[in-house]
Formats: sequence, C-alpha cells, structure tokens
Amino acid sequence: MTTAANASPRALSPASTYPQDFREQFLSCSLGSRTAILLPVIQLIEILNISPDQITPIPHLPSWVRGVYNWRGEVLWIVDLARLLGIESEPLAQRAAPLVSPALANSQVVVLQGQPVTGTGTWATLAVLVDQVGDLEWCAADTIQSPPAAAFTPTLARFLQGYWLKGNGDVFLCLSVETIFAAMPQANLA
Repeated sequence: MTTAANASPRALSPASTYPQDFREQFLSCSLGSRTAILLPVIQLIEILNISPDQITPIPHLPSWVRGVYNWRGEVLWIVDLARLLGIESEPLAQRAAPLVSPALANSQVVVLQGQPVTGTGTWATLAVLVDQVGDLEWCAADTIQSPPAAAFTPTLARFLQGYWLKGNGDVFLCLSVETIFAAMPQANLA
C-alpha cells in the first residue's frame, strides 16, 4: 500500500495530495440546472443515449419509474432520478435547446449495477435518467461530508451518502446506489 510519506511523485495526482489508494472515482451528472450528483464508477456499467420513445411506460408504478428499455435483449428499468430525489428538472421534451443536434436531444441514462440477486447468479441492474453526464471525479473518502439534516428534504436525504465540495467550490451530492435499488417497487431487477 502506498502512503503519502513514501509515494513516488507518479503515485500522486497533481490536483491532490491524496495517494490514489485512498480515493474513489465517481461519475458526475447534473439533474436540472442547479444540482450536481456523483455516482460511484465501480457500480457503473454503461452510459446510453436513448430517445424517450424507446422507453416503454409501465402503468401503476410511481411517477419516477419511467418504464423499461430493451438493453441487449434484457429488460432494463429506467428511473427518473430527479423525480425520485424530489429535485425539479425540466421535462424530457424541453431539455434540448433549439440549436442542439437532435442526436443530443436523446435522454442520457447511466446503467448501474447493484447487489447480486439471491439464488439467480446474476446482478441487479437498472438505469437512472440524468439531464447531463459530466466528468469523472476523483474523491478522497474523508472529503465526503455527512449531509446536515436541515439542509436537504427528507426525500433527498434518504438517498445521500453525503456531499463533496470540489476545490473550485462546486458542491456535488454523493448518492447511495444501494438506496436507489432498494426504493424500486418489488420488480425483478436481474
């Protein structure tokens, strides 16, 4: 294990004093115009651009379950992350600016892997709909701060691991992927 005291200059990121062993990589995404989130890369499978008409709605489910998508011959549940978290976001049809190419007007979904499904030999998967996929961020575990109880709504707070303040002052909400999976209605996520 490399420590800061004995690490070679190559083992340290120029932007950080933390050895890479103590940091985790996250994918940054935006929900609406003011909310930035982080999803752990270790649970990321794929990022897809799909058109809204490729999502098949399923009746009698919460409004944040957008429906299902045929992903490599498998049923992939699509969760509108902004709705699940209670964050205001523009409707899908209004997300693209008039000068944006129609190809970019597609929905961006991040396919995530959960825990193994008991007795099946497979892993739970689902996709979360985000407004925009951002950059990869390296974050030291001890820089993720616990969310203050009064700062977030109870709906949002239940899905937070904490928040991270980037060096430039940007605030990112670190989400618990396991809690997102646990919120799903009793459906087969395998």
